[in-house]
Amino acid sequence: MVNLSPSMFITPSIVLIVIVVIYFYFKKKVKEKHIFSHVLYATFIVAYVLNFVWELAHGPLYKGFQYDEKHIYFCALATLADVLMVLLLFFAFGLLFNDVFWTRNMNTKKVILLMLVGGLGANFSEMIHLENGHWIYTSTMPLLPLTGAGVTPVLQFTFLPWFIFLIISKIIKRKVS
Repeated sequence: MVNLSPSMFITPSIVLIVIVVIYFYFKKKVKEKHIFSHVLYATFIVAYVLNFVWELAHGPLYKGFQYDEKHIYFCALATLADVLMVLLLFFAFGLLFNDVFWTRNMNTKKVILLMLVGGLGANFSEMIHLENGHWIYTSTMPLLPLTGAGVTPVLQFTFLPWFIFLIISKIIKRKVS
């Protein structure tokens, strides 16, 4: 693992601005404001916990990683960026389906689209981080053919957002009923 660099914060900063703008858009539009707030808090917490566990679990696949304070803090920071991407997916799909509570009506088409967007986004992101030297994989990291992106970070955003939104859909349904 290399040290933090300012370039690592560009995309998350832009994503944060986009999320805030879309948040206010939906906050004005949505009638069930208390459910909206609850869903966002729950999404943040569930996304943080699941992504933090994932980051710690696949940490040894990155060169120099150790279970020490420095690397655990780095995983916690990386997890915040992961959460921003989950929230971006949540809001982007809310705009796409014109419903911020789109997760309560998950179907095969939405799941496949979510997995495709998440996986492709993670693949692209990994390629950029590797190109910029933000991190280096160990020889034990399985790589995707053609792109050289690590399998575990791509799987992280292929499956975790779906699992997070599945949990959130149950929360929405429980709050609404």
